[in-house]
Amino acid sequence: MASSISLGQFVHQPSQQLSINALPHMQLQTPRCLLFGPQRSGKTSLLFQYAFQLACSGQEVVFICDRAQLEQSPLLLPVGVSHQHAAFSKIHFKYVQDLHQLRTYGACIHLLQEPPAAVIVDDLAHLLANARLPDKRARDTEVTRALAYLADGLDQLREQRGLSVFLLVSDTCCDEGPHNLYLLQRWFPLMLQVTGPAPHVAARVLTLSVAQACKHTVTPAAARAAVNYTITQSYLNLEHVQL
Repeated sequence: MASSISLGQFVHQPSQQLSINALPHMQLQTPRCLLFGPQRSGKTSLLFQYAFQLACSGQEVVFICDRAQLEQSPLLLPVGVSHQHAAFSKIHFKYVQDLHQLRTYGACIHLLQEPPAAVIVDDLAHLLANARLPDKRARDTEVTRALAYLADGLDQLREQRGLSVFLLVSDTCCDEGPHNLYLLQRWFPLMLQVTGPAPHVAARVLTLSVAQACKHTVTPAAARAAVNYTITQSYLNLEHVQL
């Protein structure tokens, strides 16, 4: 069961994975991780890349998302990966429309006979928007309740059955970060950030790295590391890895 994460797990090329994972202390020990970034920055595809890496190692993954949103923006596969890859059979999609349905899943997750190695939740902000809540206090409460149910269910699996299930969640935000960062920090000891290109840069190169708010909690090597990639046509293209 997964209880850590590395930037190498968002990279498909074996040589680049080895370059990242060869660095000391690049496996970041944490039960939960948040990945945040602006709209259309490839967050869903990065989540799927992580799921794909676990599936390739023989582990089961649950991928939770809104089906309508997924159909509007299909997943981007890494270059060279076929839609018929055998590992995809180990990635199980769970469709929810809002945080209430996510909370219901979290309340029952400890009852699963064969829990997955990881639970991945795509776009917290989208699921929150679908709830159509009237004010910020109500929205913050709904986020807190959903994350509390998920965390509690996974804690019960660990305490009662000795099973560690990793939780990876994405959130859409502006360049400054999630509007409710103070709230999310309570649930996610580690946060990864996707940042877009500088305004004067023509190429659309995006960067995945440890968020500034968490750099003091990881090793210097992990704080410096970054994965640069582009989104072209129907593929997620790795540009280079900064170490």
